[in-house]
This record gives sequence, C-alpha cells and structure tokens, in this order.
Amino acid sequence: VIDKVTSRLCESHFSIIRHKDFRLLVGYSQAADESRPLLGVPTPCVGRERELSLLEASFASCRDNSTAAVVLVNAPAGVGKSRLRHEFLRRVEAQNAEALVMMGRGDPMSVGASYGLLAQALRRLFGIADTESPAVRQQKIRARVAESVKSDQAQRVAEFLGEICGTEFPESVQLRAARQDPHVMNDQVSQAFVDFLTAQCTKSQTVLLILEDLHWGDALTVRIVDVALRELADQPLMVLALARPEVEDLFPSLWSGRARQDIRLGGLPKRACERLVQQVLGNKVAPAVLGRIVEQAAGNALFLEELVRTVAEGTGDELPETVLAILHARLMRLAPDARRVLRTASVFGDTFWEGGVRKLLGREGTQMKLADWLQIQVEAEIIELRKESRIPGEVEYRFRHGLVREAAYGM
Repeated sequence: VIDKVTSRLCESHFSIIRHKDFRLLVGYSQAADESRPLLGVPTPCVGRERELSLLEASFASCRDNSTAAVVLVNAPAGVGKSRLRHEFLRRVEAQNAEALVMMGRGDPMSVGASYGLLAQALRRLFGIADTESPAVRQQKIRARVAESVKSDQAQRVAEFLGEICGTEFPESVQLRAARQDPHVMNDQVSQAFVDFLTAQCTKSQTVLLILEDLHWGDALTVRIVDVALRELADQPLMVLALARPEVEDLFPSLWSGRARQDIRLGGLPKRACERLVQQVLGNKVAPAVLGRIVEQAAGNALFLEELVRTVAEGTGDELPETVLAILHARLMRLAPDARRVLRTASVFGDTFWEGGVRKLLGREGTQMKLADWLQIQVEAEIIELRKESRIPGEVEYRFRHGLVREAAYGM
C-alpha cells in the first residue's frame, strides 16, 4: 500500500490499482511503452518536432541503407525523454515498418549490475518472468533463438544469452571454459549477442534497441553494444539511448567511435507549455494561473504536469509534493558541503551573493572552498553566474529554477 505522492512518482514503472482511500502497488509494469495521461486526458507531444524529425531520419537511414546508427538523447530529469521515446515508437509503428523493438530501462536499485540493461531487454523479448522455473526460461530462450539463428549455432547462442538473462543452462564444454575465465565469458557473451542481432537483421527487419536511463546502466552493456555497432556496421541496427547529463562522466567517450548522433533535449518552449495546459484544463483557465504554471515549470514537462494537477485539485497555490520529492532526491545526491551551500543561498531568494553566503555560513564559510562549490553548482546547471551584480564588488548568482530554490529552502 502506498500513498498518492509515491503513486505518482512510480506510475511509469509499476502497475498500480487505485482505490478511493489508498493506492496498491502490485508489481512491475509489463507494458513496454506507456504514455501517461494527465487528469485522464491523453496529452499531445508538443514542442518536440525537431527532435522527432531527427530520430525519424536516423531510423529511415538505418532501415533504407542498412547502416548501423546510434543516437544519444541527453536531458535532465523530467524534461521529457520518455515522452519523446514514446512518440517516436508510436510513429515507427504507424509506418508499419518491419522493426524488432528491444527495450531495457536502467534501475537506480541495480546500478552497475552486470548486463543489467541488456538483460532486461532480452528478458522482455523472450517473455521471461521472475516466477518461472529455470527449465521454462531455458525453453523460452531456445525457442526464440531457434526462430532465426542457424541450427548449428543456436545452442551456443541460447546458452550465452542465458548468462545475460540470469538463466543458467546445463554446463556444456564452452560454458564450463567460459565460467572459469571472465574474459572468455565476456567475449562469448558479446559474440552470442552479435550473432543473435545479425540473425534478426537478416530477417529483413530493422532492429531498434532502446536503452532508457542509461545513467543507471552498466559498463558491460555499454561494451557489448559498442561491439554490436562495430560488427553490424552494415546492418539495419539502430541504438537509441536516453540518459541524464551525468552519463558522459559515468561512461567517458561513450560510443564516440561509432558516429554517435547527439540530441540535447532542452526545456519545452513557452508556447508548447501553454498549449499543453490549455489542452488539459481548457481554454477558460485564467491567464494569471496559466502564466504562473508555465513560469514555475520553466520548460520541465514533469513539473508542468504536476503543477496542472495541483490547480485541478484546487491546491494551485501549493508546490506539488511530487516535484519537491524529485528535487529533494536530486539535492540529496550532492555532497554535504554542496547541499549546505545551496540551503544557505536559498535564504536570500532566487538571487544571492557569494559574500552573503560566506557571511551566513560563518566559520564554516572560511573553512570550505566556497567559490569551488559554487562553480560545481554552476557546472551542474543548478545555479548560474550573473554577468552583472546589483551589489558592487560582489559576485552574484541565481538559481536556474525557482522550484530548486524552494526545495533547498524547504530543507
């Protein structure tokens, strides 16, 4: 049993039954791709035509020219990566394109787990459930592999794909040798995955591998995908990865040798935000309310949705608990000194000055490298340096998002 706030935070990943007085979380969502309606109204994908055109062009080139492609969509939490992915898949489906979609999603509870993202994509493709016996899982893997892989290679491919999926097969000579040497195991697993993808591509279909929340992924998945992009350079394989900006620090030079195309997703344009609000609340929404919602959301699609919900529930003057929870979680990932600096800065309002923060911190301010911590926050796009200061001789900063300041002040 979970509360309303937790329900909203979890609904894109879990199946939830809604009762009048409580919410019941019953398990992971089995749907590969769901759109999240807002107040029961299906919302249009607005303000993303340029990005969708780039994705469609990459897919068309991959399909028509039998050339591997990799696209990385990079954006902070809540900006709309998942919605972009959903709309792209909807358009691919509408084209009646012969495409095999494989999708894995990163999980913050299993960051770095070996083959984590690939395991999820393959288990979904094979229809494997956690509650099934090893024998049933083995049979499902064998059956799916046998549909496309040559008979003399099918057993080997099935066995090593089983290693990715956490389904161990009876130990063959090759498996025994690989389990004694991690390097051999990695090579065999990579080869099995490449052989499986090759077989899918030769069935005159495009393979679309989607890796969502790659920042919660693992190095082995990144490495195997890199091998697949190299070995299948002349095959219709498209890899679409979606991640937060920190992915570049976690996986330096990510697929840089594979002609990677980058899409940096910015905030929704103001007009797009207004259209979305009016679509849900109707054209009679007061201009002042519309303006406040759009200003507070600052282009963040998730924040915009939650602000609309508060207005619909008659609590429009309050900040949504879901938004504050998301921002608190983001702030809690920062180092203790960084959080202390932001809490102190939030006392001044949206705009603050380095000297004021140092003075308010007192002895702590003289001991910590305040300027360095402020620069780290600038690079993380939490605050921004103002070109001119209202106080002569003082360095002036501003919170990039008013809701982040509210979250810091609430702490």
